[in-house]
Amino acid sequence: MNTPRILVASKTTRILVVEDGFEYTRALERIADGAAEFVRAADAEEAEGLLRRSAFDAVFLDVVFDRTPVERLVGRGDELDGRFGRNAAGATEHLANRQGFYIADVLAPALSPARRAPFIAIARRNNNVSCRG
Repeated sequence: MNTPRILVASKTTRILVVEDGFEYTRALERIADGAAEFVRAADAEEAEGLLRRSAFDAVFLDVVFDRTPVERLVGRGDELDGRFGRNAAGATEHLANRQGFYIADVLAPALSPARRAPFIAIARRNNNVSCRG
């Protein structure tokens, strides 16, 4: 079985991985086999701080943040309550299941036009993975 490889221009390639676990960071490190540096952030606040302090060639976003405490999720849960019949649990689940997209909105202003890094969003559902770039 062929192992997928990431084509990387140089060892200085830096990719910010925003995820609530470690599985994507570890998998990317194995695939890249030392050809890139992967820096992990657990949530929007940590990722935004890293982007403001350092340059990255790409931002790899997990979409589902179901392991993140509700107080660390970004988005307007109070606005979503109305959509979910004042069901706070439903609003929280909605935020967690789409958190990567909310994080992308938070991170976009931290990327100046000169430092714009492409976003790669990964969604996982029932052991199926889809990618949106």
